Amino acid sequence: MDDVVVDACRLINLCAAGELRERLSRLGGEWHVPTVVFAETLYLHVARADGTIEKSLLDLRAYVEEGVLLACTAEAGTELELYVDLAARLDDGEAMALAIAKTRSWTFSTDDFKAKRIANELSITVLTTPQIMKRCAEMAKPSADKLRETLRRIELYASFFPDAKDPLHAWWRKSADD
Repeated sequence: MDDVVVDACRLINLCAAGELRERLSRLGGEWHVPTVVFAETLYLHVARADGTIEKSLLDLRAYVEEGVLLACTAEAGTELELYVDLAARLDDGEAMALAIAKTRSWTFSTDDFKAKRIANELSITVLTTPQIMKRCAEMAKPSADKLRETLRRIELYASFFPDAKDPLHAWWRKSADD
């Protein structure tokens, strides 16, 4: 895999899945996070010892220090202009990630419907959470129990469920429900 730039929800989903270092290493490529996305990625839901769910501050500094995630920002010129144009239509994180993906020919990782539509209009390759998780499952070959646990963590801690129109919806449901 080549360079990938992620939006906030994708980053939260990956963190919720657990084993972020191992997962991104397995997938290969460089994983970039726009500075505004770091600012939007503040919390992750976690289970307390008593089973209740609470918000927990998400600290991504160690991943940046280790080079697992690479911070980036829109550069002056065409990239910054595109970011400003896209920010009128999208949240700042998606707008900056899209501008960077377009100008640097990187893959854009999102599940946001509007961002995916705009990425398609701009001829940007999109990588979704179901695609990431399926690729990881194909590479690591986890047990059915481990895969189910991972997908359920994303559902529970990141509140993500693939849309019924997603091409991998059936795979996700089968894997999460087995």
